[in-house]
Amino acid sequence: MLIAIDTETTLIKDRAFIQTRSGSRVRTEPFTVPQLACGSFTEKKRDGTLDTRLRDPEDTVDEVTDMLRNGDTLVMHNAMFDIQVLIEAGVPKELFMAALDKGRIHDTMYLHLLIGLAKGRYEIPKWVRGTWQTEEFRVLSLKGLAREYLGLDLAKDETVRCNFGDYIGRFDELPEEFAHYAKKDAEVTMRVFLEMRRQINEDCLGWMSEAIQLRCAWVFAQMDRRGVRIDQKLAQTLEVEFSRYLEQPRADMVQAGLGSWEAEPGTAKRSALDVEPDKYRPGLESGVWVLEGDQAVKVRRFKRRVHEWVGEPKFKLNTRAIQARLDPVAEGLHKKAPMRADGTLKLEYDFWHEHAPADDAPLQTWLEHEKIKKVLTAYLFVYAQCQRVYARWNVMGAKSGRTSASSTSVQNVPKRRLGIRSLFLPDPGHVFVISDFSAQELFTLAQTMKDMGIEGPLMTACRQFDRGRGPDLHRFGAGLVLEKPMDQVTKEERQGQKALHFGVPGGLGAPKLCEYAFKTYGVRWTVDETKRRLALFFKAFPDFKEYLSRFNTSRHAALMAVTGRGEAWWRQELILEGWNTIREMLRYPDPDVQEIAEKADRQQVAVIRTGRRRGYCRYTEAANFGFQGLAADVSKEAMWLAESRGLEMKLFCHDELVVQCRPEHAEAVKDQLEGCMFEAFERVCPDVGKYAGVESEIADRWGKTTDISGEVLKVE
Repeated sequence: MLIAIDTETTLIKDRAFIQTRSGSRVRTEPFTVPQLACGSFTEKKRDGTLDTRLRDPEDTVDEVTDMLRNGDTLVMHNAMFDIQVLIEAGVPKELFMAALDKGRIHDTMYLHLLIGLAKGRYEIPKWVRGTWQTEEFRVLSLKGLAREYLGLDLAKDETVRCNFGDYIGRFDELPEEFAHYAKKDAEVTMRVFLEMRRQINEDCLGWMSEAIQLRCAWVFAQMDRRGVRIDQKLAQTLEVEFSRYLEQPRADMVQAGLGSWEAEPGTAKRSALDVEPDKYRPGLESGVWVLEGDQAVKVRRFKRRVHEWVGEPKFKLNTRAIQARLDPVAEGLHKKAPMRADGTLKLEYDFWHEHAPADDAPLQTWLEHEKIKKVLTAYLFVYAQCQRVYARWNVMGAKSGRTSASSTSVQNVPKRRLGIRSLFLPDPGHVFVISDFSAQELFTLAQTMKDMGIEGPLMTACRQFDRGRGPDLHRFGAGLVLEKPMDQVTKEERQGQKALHFGVPGGLGAPKLCEYAFKTYGVRWTVDETKRRLALFFKAFPDFKEYLSRFNTSRHAALMAVTGRGEAWWRQELILEGWNTIREMLRYPDPDVQEIAEKADRQQVAVIRTGRRRGYCRYTEAANFGFQGLAADVSKEAMWLAESRGLEMKLFCHDELVVQCRPEHAEAVKDQLEGCMFEAFERVCPDVGKYAGVESEIADRWGKTTDISGEVLKVE
């Protein structure tokens, strides 16, 4: 039986938080589950009609318990909230876990994201009010879904919504408007779900890995209530260390014209000096702030006197100068560069770290400065102020299916650099067991290739790896490419092979691969050398070349599919001279032409074996989605198995799981966690999962404590 459920509760308690110096709010208190006031249920009858009923808390608990035991399928909006409320009210936790394991719970919140991905809703921009805009990839409220799928404006009376707690223990006195409000939510949830199911069936989308996403949401809900302890004293030490490191990049940026000094507002003090203007500090330019020691100084010379200002220093980026250096780079990115509303470039570190030229020293200095500043503002300013944090975990944090975390951004913490992970501690009397998959995305790529009917050297390498008992994957690959024994492969050659293994299947060409190899693995290749390495790589790994060829649609075919006109027609119609017609159309001043080019550039539909789809992809997006999306689902399934078998998940980052336990149980927990990870890989990737490897350690903190240069620090 299909039943939609909605709960009404007491007001949700606001969590305690701190306002950090960087302006963000960080939660320092766990989620407190509100009390159940009533429950509403909507059933779809055999004749197609909907029957809705309202129940008091006791009857709600009894009905939900019976539904779960009877094997009914439940539909909710934001299921993890309702599930926690119902468990707190008395529904056995293990019944919900069994239903999640069997895929008998649907959530309209996540289905909306999955359907949008499958239909390419978040991909193709539209020309709105003079700018290109795409639909934001985010969850919607039930009110938003009602408008999206039913064209219904769902009324949300705040005086009703916020006062169900007044009728705890007085269900018989519940006013009619309250009862109508509660029943309407369950009815709309069912109607939205039925429309979603119609679209899923009509477009043959399947359930698109919804069950895996909900199981991950369950784990995140538990982690959200646990939080993680912070080494506040160490955070304060690292804050001082990192702040000191900014001095040299800032001096270099001032020298290059990419930055300047000024005084903090309200701190500058002026003094009038009775001296000869031309002889007073002649090397100091008049009217310009400079840094002297720990003070900002400015001198203004007049005919007979000198004015000197001294204040607390504040560094300021020369935004226009940086934008001017980046403008030529942005020209070649075809609307991919982030833009401000005024049409100028946004200076986003995460984007320009990937796209700024590696040989532009001033830009690389700026990026180094922004990296350290980001570490300070995103992590150290936060962790220096609090002893425990409760991150907001996002099941669908990216279109690839990867998760994310915000407030604080736990998942973006550098893995082996800068020592930030060492700030995360287990609870007193506990240790961390940290396990991560070995070269996870190579194994999921091999499975994706197998599903496409491609099998070659990569599959051979995965089988020989044999859970870490065989040869190292990257040394094996480097030996094939360089035609030399594995034991003669150098460390640098192995790093280069890692760049090829992880960069090539994402569709990177030689220039981008050259930058990726340097920025990610410290491998310095010229573009010509990169081209030579690529040729050798494809010769040794023809399966990679075949994999990429499956996503390569010709420009002629793409334009024909979108417009019914081929490449030659468009070149003649628009008088285009460049060799890449679609790229030229993306730059064309007419927005209608740009939209056609955008659609032609997005002709891929990528599907992974767990059912998740991504429509209207570009070539590189489709190539990446296959193995990245599958890797995300492997990790989510591993988390679920670990949590459902009694392990206490504390942290998670893409391919790494962190649980905590008592020291005396650590070895047993390590074996159990590795077993869950192996089983998850075999469930999701049956052809390669049995060969995948896991590396584990038992530690008293998440990572090594290092300074900015990577030197290990002693921790008391």
